[in-house]
Amino acid sequence: MDINKWTHVVYSDDGIYMYLYINNELVAKKKRIYQKYFSNDEPINIGYEDLIGNDFTYNYYLNSKVDDLRIYNRALNKAEIAELYKKIVNYNFDSDYDGILDGREFELGLNPDLKDSDADGILDNIEIGDINNPLDTDGDEIIDALDLDSDNDGFGDRDEVEAGTDPKDKNDYPDNEISNKIFEGVWKGKYTCSQGLTGLTLTIKSLEANKVEALFYFYPIEENPNIASGKYLMTGEYNGDYKLDLIPNKWIDKPNNYVMVPLYGNFNSSFTSYNGRISFSGTSCTTFSLYKDISDE
Repeated sequence: MDINKWTHVVYSDDGIYMYLYINNELVAKKKRIYQKYFSNDEPINIGYEDLIGNDFTYNYYLNSKVDDLRIYNRALNKAEIAELYKKIVNYNFDSDYDGILDGREFELGLNPDLKDSDADGILDNIEIGDINNPLDTDGDEIIDALDLDSDNDGFGDRDEVEAGTDPKDKNDYPDNEISNKIFEGVWKGKYTCSQGLTGLTLTIKSLEANKVEALFYFYPIEENPNIASGKYLMTGEYNGDYKLDLIPNKWIDKPNNYVMVPLYGNFNSSFTSYNGRISFSGTSCTTFSLYKDISDE
């Protein structure tokens, strides 16, 4: 055991085996020699032992501190010991030195080893506010310290921090030139239309104001290898609500018997996925699902 550091020790005896746990780790297990328990009127010594012989007496004292001593009238199981370890030991520590005790961070779902649990650029002790009544700016039942978009304005907290806007004020968000950079890049995935499941790479580029342009490139995939490939341009605009609709503009490479189709979709709060529906008269198109390709970023 480490010196000058609190250690959680549990001894459990189920009548068949004796168990010793240190910091929630089973370090010893031994079968009982005697299957019966004995009782007497001798005092129980904890942290102290005396040995008395015919001509000697030795007293041994544990050179340490003991706190939160508990004695149960039954054997604790592994899950109960783990829960005790979490609540007793960690509750009074502050592993990341952010001023929030580990136990409270566990209760709130935060990471007690990180000062910024959701990695949005804002420290937990700032986003929490009142430790007993944590901030939930947009009222979505996700506290700000875990919410990637605290004000639900369509712009992630990290992006707002980098842009210099207030991530707690939905009326204060990055200008369109900056905000469009959030989803600018290459998105890869699949969509379903009359020809069946089809590969799709969507390359989005921001234009002036809040307008965007996209290159829609479709192609065969392993599940459907006998279809054509083609490309066309699309346009749309983003207004900060996670929603982006892209409308076909013109063909670049048109295969026979194919039509351009629009995309009506939504980004997730971290702008790593873009999913939605394809609705176009005369086709049997249904949905699309794309993930941002960050391999070149």
